[in-house]
Amino acid sequence: MPFPFVKVLMVNQNILKNHWIQIVLVALILIPSIYTVVFLGSMWDPYGNSGDLPVAVVNKDKAVEYNDKKLFIIISIKLNILKF
Repeated sequence: MPFPFVKVLMVNQNILKNHWIQIVLVALILIPSIYTVVFLGSMWDPYGNSGDLPVAVVNKDKAVEYNDKKLFIIISIKLNILKF
């Protein structure tokens, strides 16, 4: 035989005639495709609806003395949040 792949093609044609193998091949193609569509759909625009997301800030901050100055970190954080 001058072309050895002809025998492989003949075997593949016999495999494709079997209905169970066709079902398995379709499942092997469809399952990863469905997974990809669902995964990409969830990750495509993760911040698209974050504007309606409620946010809460809990203020349990206590003043700290550092280099002879009193620091109130939560006040600066609140001011930055209120700017938005």
